[in-house]
Amino acid sequence: MPSFEGNITVVLQPNDKDVSYRYSYPIKTSVTDASEYLPYGTTISGVTVTAWTSAGVNATTDMITGTSVSTNYIDVMLQYPSSNGVGDYTLRFILTLSNSSTMETDFDRIIARDL
Repeated sequence: MPSFEGNITVVLQPNDKDVSYRYSYPIKTSVTDASEYLPYGTTISGVTVTAWTSAGVNATTDMITGTSVSTNYIDVMLQYPSSNGVGDYTLRFILTLSNSSTMETDFDRIIARDL
């Protein structure tokens, strides 16, 4: 399974800007390996990351300020979603792999709070 910063909950507060989080997608070590996420022999060649409120409203431009990919890691820069405000959010990752296939994962532990 993907490793999302040790499976922590991400809390964003007002004035948080360009906060970096790294998401790791382990690669299988053999064709028969069932313990990891990415297929054997593949890497991540591209990614689309979107952000969604718990009500299903697209908050991507309000929350995500940048993304980058390196082999099996995705770095996402987040900011407090000032337009959508306090609430629970989900990041949706659509991975394009080196073999041209795609995979999708969700990370639903982002909370925007005014603490």
